[in-house]
Amino acid sequence: MTHADILLVGIFLLFIVVDGLAFLENLIRNMDYIFGVSEEVAKPFWNWNWVHRSYLYIKSFLLACMLTVILATVYVERFRPAPINESEEDLTPKKSEPQHKS
Repeated sequence: MTHADILLVGIFLLFIVVDGLAFLENLIRNMDYIFGVSEEVAKPFWNWNWVHRSYLYIKSFLLACMLTVILATVYVERFRPAPINESEEDLTPKKSEPQHKS
């Protein structure tokens, strides 16, 4: 587990929200074809394209955020110091132990 896991889950949830909003907007815009609603009722909603116009930019931004988090995690994990093994711990002299030169 890394510190970036929560960020990645949040970004994936934002991907799901954006896709859900695009789906709902598509259903509303095409309700006369999908649900058989009369054209008079559906016509005011034909110009609803807030998510449709910005879908590519939103998804590109989220993808850039995800890639940045992954690369930052790889960079941080690469330079993390290795854990000290017990055998290495025993070889290092402690301050309380006398050091003899032979």
